[in-house]
Amino acid sequence: MPNTLVKNRFIRLFWVFFEKFGLVFLSIISFLIYAKYLTPTQLGIGVLLLTVVEFISKFLIAVVDSSMIRLDAITQEQDGTAFWTLLLVSGIFSVLIFLAYYAYFDENIVILAGLVAVFLIPLQSASRVHIVHLRRKKKFRSLANRTILGKIVGMIVGITLAVKGYGEFAIVSQAVAMAFSSTLLLLIIEKRSLPFSFEKDWLHEQLRIGIPASLKVLNTSLYTKGTILIIEGTLGTAAVGFYNFANRLVELPRSAIVTALMGYANPVYSQRFHAGHDLKEFFLQSTKLGLIFIAPFFVGLAAVADELLFILFGDKWAPSTPILIGIALLTVINLYFLFLPSVLVAYGKTKFALRGQLVSTAVALICLYFLAPKLGLLAVIVALALRVIGLSLANLTAVDRIYPNSFTALFKVLFPSSFASFLMFLVIYFGKPYITFTQSSLLNLLTLIIVGAFIYTVAILLMESKLIRQLKGFISS
Repeated sequence: MPNTLVKNRFIRLFWVFFEKFGLVFLSIISFLIYAKYLTPTQLGIGVLLLTVVEFISKFLIAVVDSSMIRLDAITQEQDGTAFWTLLLVSGIFSVLIFLAYYAYFDENIVILAGLVAVFLIPLQSASRVHIVHLRRKKKFRSLANRTILGKIVGMIVGITLAVKGYGEFAIVSQAVAMAFSSTLLLLIIEKRSLPFSFEKDWLHEQLRIGIPASLKVLNTSLYTKGTILIIEGTLGTAAVGFYNFANRLVELPRSAIVTALMGYANPVYSQRFHAGHDLKEFFLQSTKLGLIFIAPFFVGLAAVADELLFILFGDKWAPSTPILIGIALLTVINLYFLFLPSVLVAYGKTKFALRGQLVSTAVALICLYFLAPKLGLLAVIVALALRVIGLSLANLTAVDRIYPNSFTALFKVLFPSSFASFLMFLVIYFGKPYITFTQSSLLNLLTLIIVGAFIYTVAILLMESKLIRQLKGFISS
């Protein structure tokens, strides 16, 4: 394959990650500013108002993304069917949610903020068909620019209102302003004909594929929100804070990495499937290479969690350390099946593993409810471990249904990164007294990171001496 094509793929990946990590960076900045100017109550109300609409919006978006991205060709009438149906459904949800806000809240400013918040659903829905086509055409730079510019506009609006004392209205306004500006930019750069049509059979087929995939997306969100409610009811608000703090440190980079890779992988897998290529080897190779580069980040975070939190925050968040270590390590196991959703979308088998995933979430939440009063925050890790085990079994079953008798091949691609990460963690976590030798906490942290990176790199290269060649071959395939 020509070098220019390989270069183009690197550029596409760059813009995918630039979009996601740029959003994470901007989110951190805005969050710190809100923490300074807003009271905890104002922050809580703003987050609550957005949580409901974002939950619904994420569901609708995932239905469209998972169903349409896999299609070999999309007609204008099908575009119109998806666009107008999505807009109608999002409008109905917006009205229902606002009526619920109106009945629940008493303060006029909160009700007004709720009215603004519900516009987020149709605004995000209006751009989804266009985003699908941009991803299919691999125009990731346009998507990245549109998202980052929208985020900046939203930040300017939100931060200005926060400084002027508008409280929860500032948080809601940032999200809506971002959605409005990014959607407007998208409609300008990706003009499409959207006839008012309704292809019933086509719509039914897309819902059959999209809804199970969307439920999988919501599964993680449901678990996180359920965990917070159970911790609040059994351990109190302070425990919720410690859990949120630890979970956010892992979830921000995990979400950015997974979302970026899925945005790139879903259309690539679907296009390869429609082109008649064998996806099994591509799935195994992408899993192997993806884990080699991603796993050490989370294992390394767990290994230096004590030092990192102390340098950044002192002893304030020390109770979060054990939870951070547990979540970071268990996240790596979840990443074993990072590209499985892309395979299932390509084959149109998104229902595979869905029941097992939902059951795993329910069992984990029930266990957390009964264990939290006895184990405290340690119950969070126990419950999460149970959920990870359940998810792994469900995902293994799905892999076996798609590719029978592939456990040995999957183990071989998971082993290098798993062994190297495990070795790195043991050396760094238990060898700290022998590795750190200065009075400077920062220098000790840097020493641990350098030693860990060296151990991991050497271990990987000893097991995978042709890694660079494999990476080039994978990108060129």
